[in-house]
Amino acid sequence: MALLSLRRHPSAEAERPLALRACRFERALISGGLLEGGVLICRCPDGREWSLTVAMTWDALGVLRGELARAGVYEADDTILRCVLRYWGIEEFTRRLIDGVGLPSEGLVLADLGGPASSRPRWLLQVCGLLPANAA
Repeated sequence: MALLSLRRHPSAEAERPLALRACRFERALISGGLLEGGVLICRCPDGREWSLTVAMTWDALGVLRGELARAGVYEADDTILRCVLRYWGIEEFTRRLIDGVGLPSEGLVLADLGGPASSRPRWLLQVCGLLPANAA
């Protein structure tokens, strides 16, 4: 009996995950909306650098600030922006590169955190180290 598989076998190149890391995040004035953000400089292991604009809406910043306040943690907006945009920017950029999705001309904007019942704001703050992992 022979088994037939219709799945394509990905090449070794496709299986290897893209490994980006943030080298620098520089705050910048973002024009054209109610946004806070800056420029994220990413580096690949082979030495290539990527520069992209990352930002978040004031609404998203307010949700993150509120999540921190509920846990009794108070951080400056600059700290929240730097930590969250550095992590989220690399994750979003990597996802788009792997999926073959182009970058919008205005850069990456964190606008939607999933609504009032979402655990995404808390999760983002935890992976960035701003909230302890056991924060409820």
